[in-house]
Amino acid sequence: MAMTKNKKIYFITFIIIFIAAAAGFGLYLKNNKKVIQDPESDISGMSASPEQAKENNRIINEPLKEAEVYRNLDPLFSFSYPKGLKVGEFEEGESGQTILIQKPGTKIGIQIYYSPFDEDVTLTADRIKKDLPDTKMDSVETWNVGALQAVSFVSENSSFGKTREVWFVYDKNLYQITTYFELSDFLKQILATWKFD
Repeated sequence: MAMTKNKKIYFITFIIIFIAAAAGFGLYLKNNKKVIQDPESDISGMSASPEQAKENNRIINEPLKEAEVYRNLDPLFSFSYPKGLKVGEFEEGESGQTILIQKPGTKIGIQIYYSPFDEDVTLTADRIKKDLPDTKMDSVETWNVGALQAVSFVSENSSFGKTREVWFVYDKNLYQITTYFELSDFLKQILATWKFD
């Protein structure tokens, strides 16, 4: 089965904002809209106080000093992430699920999207280019996601700018993980804690 990149993958933040508003997270909604509308803002927040900026830098630079553990039930996997971040889970019907880890009001965030894939293969950059020839893939590398190997590359999105992508297949699910390029090292440390239980 050829890969088809879910068109919602780069626009899921807008959907998450809508869901969060419906759930009554007004502040969450307000802060995320501000981030999206101000792509020039720095990664730690638009108008962070010195104390907030210090906390944001702690999260980015020492992500696992104080860690929480996220556990997904179906499929079973877990990873560690820094305290101070919020995690949201959003079903995409039969097409998959999105997990968003972020600090509202900043560009500190990671999006994990996974969906069924009818092959159990080791994903390669060549396979991605074959199935999705229009996908921009610069600086292709092999990254570890726990004990697995994944394809990591730099891409670009008109809404978010330069992004770091990490894709892999495990147990007939395709995982597409996205963050801002500036958070590449932050993402790498979190993915090193990933376990399939």
